[in-house]
Amino acid sequence: WTLKTQNKFSEIIENSEFDDKLKRSIGYPTVKIDGNKVYLKFSIKLHSKIEGDSDLKHVVLAVINKDTKTIEIRQHTVPIAYNNQERIYEKNIYNVKSWLKLHLDAYIIELDLQAITRYMKANKEPEVKITAVSLRRHGMEADLDSASNSELTLPILDELRNKIAQEEIFHNNPTGIEIKEMLEGFMVDIEDNSDLPAAKIFWPQKDIKIHMFHGEVSSATAILKFMGKLKDKESMDYVAEYIINSETELSRSFED
Repeated sequence: WTLKTQNKFSEIIENSEFDDKLKRSIGYPTVKIDGNKVYLKFSIKLHSKIEGDSDLKHVVLAVINKDTKTIEIRQHTVPIAYNNQERIYEKNIYNVKSWLKLHLDAYIIELDLQAITRYMKANKEPEVKITAVSLRRHGMEADLDSASNSELTLPILDELRNKIAQEEIFHNNPTGIEIKEMLEGFMVDIEDNSDLPAAKIFWPQKDIKIHMFHGEVSSATAILKFMGKLKDKESMDYVAEYIINSETELSRSFED
């Protein structure tokens, strides 16, 4: 958050074109400053595919954290009737990033959510539970969802782990133990040497569940989708802070 950015930001606030009128595309936002965070609210007019329906106000919120120097872009789910564009969320993210670069001289680098997710899975469980929904390996992608439980969708690799843990044949004789070790090594190899385009992340103590897409929606854009009913803004703030802190820890681990 440089002085140049602060000056640019002041220009935006004072600009005579500044308003919150509904537009078909990203325009000037409304601004709210709350401590170390700056909220830029972009309001877009969406037209329904159903004749006679009124237009819908769709909000795209850019949250700038001046302390961590991060930008988070949030938006609500668009009802099917108003989703007239292919990859509407990705386009909105791209347009907001372009606006930030043009008007605030923002230099934006995408977080590697795949690497952060792997770090969290290796170092943060059971505080957070992470399960792969799909894996990409040798140019091919596999969907791992096979069943559901009360917490979140359980993918087939974890289902296989549970099966191995429960069956006595894998624990009571040398051959079974050898097969168990071979299967466990095979599963670890698959997870460690495959891309992770989609995963589900669950914080049990907070009852927060999100779906992470990376490489499925766009090779350059990572998207987090909250599952179920979102209780409050604090849930989004918690997830953002958790991921940013994990990214900081991961970066420091390479420095040691």
